[in-house]
Parts: sequence; structure tokens; C-alpha cells
Amino acid sequence: MRPLLSIPFCLLLIPAPALAQSVLDQVFGADGPCFSRSYDAAHLAAHPDQRVTQMVVRADTEDMTHSGTKDLLLLVDVTVRDGATPYSGVAYCDRVGDGLACLMEGDAGGFSLVPQGKRLLLAVGANGLSFEADDFLTLEPDKGDDRTFLLDAGTCG
Repeated sequence: MRPLLSIPFCLLLIPAPALAQSVLDQVFGADGPCFSRSYDAAHLAAHPDQRVTQMVVRADTEDMTHSGTKDLLLLVDVTVRDGATPYSGVAYCDRVGDGLACLMEGDAGGFSLVPQGKRLLLAVGANGLSFEADDFLTLEPDKGDDRTFLLDAGTCG
């Protein structure tokens, strides 16, 4: 009986940074951990209730390395139709199934990220998703066309 009990106990000893790093590797990869989507004029014309024109999600590998944090940190930038300056936020993420559940710093809501091949599906959480720049932007989970975003893998400048 003892060998059966030791296996689950050993799984509990896996350090959290190792889990976060495996999520980083599996979801974001080693070649420029970034996903983005820019919407062209034709798409925006077909979706008049969509405010977001660009979304960028990147892993903050530098901060994770220097701070020794156990969390997966993501930087999220959003540009809207009438805004020249992107809204920004920091998210702390945990693995949930095959994806990530992320909460924005400062009680600014959250989102989920689920891999879709080489893309990520970002879905706004039940409490919305808020950002800050010169003012504030909130993406609502139940109205408008800013609820889900299919982001492409790549490098972001």
C-alpha cells in the first residue's frame, strides 16, 4: 500500500515555478512569447459594436525571472477605435486544464486563454476586463463585440 500513497504525495512536491514555466513553454513557446490580433477596417465595419482594434498578450519573462515570482505574468495591451494610446494591464495566471485562468492586477477583472492550435482564444471573464491609460476601458462579458479574441502567435515589437 505504501508505494501507491507515495506517488500522489510526490506530485504535490512539484514546485510552482516549474509548473508556471511549463505553462510558459507549452502555451507561449520559447521563440518570442507573444500573441496579438489587429483588426482591419473591413472587419471593424462588419462589427460596429467592437471597440478593440488591436490586442497584444505577451509573457513578462523578464519580470518573472528577476522577481522570482511563482505566477505566470502576462502583459496585455489593447487599442480601441478612438484611442491613440494603448490601454495596458498586468495579469497573473494559473493553469486550468489545457489553458490559463488570468486575473488582472488591481481587481480589474480577468480572462481565460485556451490554445487553439497555434492561436490563443482569449475570453473576457464574468466580471469583465478593465485597463488603464489616461482613462479607463472595461470590456464587458455580456454585451458588445469585445468578448472573445482569437490571437495569433508571433513576435510583438
